[in-house]
Amino acid sequence: MTGSLEKLLEKAIDYAGLFPPALLSMDEAVAEYAAILSSNKRWIVNRFAVPVSRLAELGSHLPPMQEAWPLTVIGRDLAGYADDRKLIEDFRRQFEQKAKVQAFEVKANAADIELVRLASLANSSLGNTYVELDWGDEMSEAIHEIADTESVGVKARLGGNTAGECPDPAHLAEFLQECIQIELPFKLTAGLHHPLRHFDESVKSPSHGFLNILTAGTLAYEHDLSVRELAEILSDESPASFHFEENSLKWKTIEGSMDSITELRTMFRSFGSCSIDEPLTDLCKLGLLNAESMV
Repeated sequence: MTGSLEKLLEKAIDYAGLFPPALLSMDEAVAEYAAILSSNKRWIVNRFAVPVSRLAELGSHLPPMQEAWPLTVIGRDLAGYADDRKLIEDFRRQFEQKAKVQAFEVKANAADIELVRLASLANSSLGNTYVELDWGDEMSEAIHEIADTESVGVKARLGGNTAGECPDPAHLAEFLQECIQIELPFKLTAGLHHPLRHFDESVKSPSHGFLNILTAGTLAYEHDLSVRELAEILSDESPASFHFEENSLKWKTIEGSMDSITELRTMFRSFGSCSIDEPLTDLCKLGLLNAESMV
């Protein structure tokens, strides 16, 4: 693995085994995450994602450990924020030595962003907060409102159980460009099990690749690329277009430095995936990782 690829993907995945399509039991998800942390796969994994309603269940399943697990908690909605916070505080009192809540994610309607409530989230000691927005005409306005609120980032969903849940490359390009230009922290979820854009037979729809997105973001940061240029990178399904050297990456003839990768990763925090093996297996198939990364 080259230096640029490691920097691009280090702690890039929040493990979401409790969520679809895996839908593991708590026992299974806890065991898998514990196994990942003790393996060579650990470098790519960040937090354990858990619904706020299952925090107590997680606490009862946490194994003995040398260091506390980092968690990202998925809330219900902004209206239920006070109840969610109480569940988190109860969990912290009981299990803080075993697991630490580092982030809180909550879905919101782009038309109904309430800055006062977002401000209360930002000052809540819940760690980094990410507001998940729906794709649509009002998304851009909501992004700028969130950018005015300290310690709150944005989250976007890139897939689901049906074809219509995956945004097209142009909309994703607009989202990336906007977040990078205003330096708004963001994370992504769903539909990102594979490195490159491809056709997903399970939903009969094209799906985005995480290398496309991270490469596009890096090059957008360094070269201020247009939405059209970013969409072209996001649409590219050819492994031959992407190159990862020790101190730089390249898409076709456009090069991005290690400094730009670092800057991009300060904005792009992680993406949720219920599988760690699928992304790593595909990276091995592309010749970007060796088999030791799967042990």
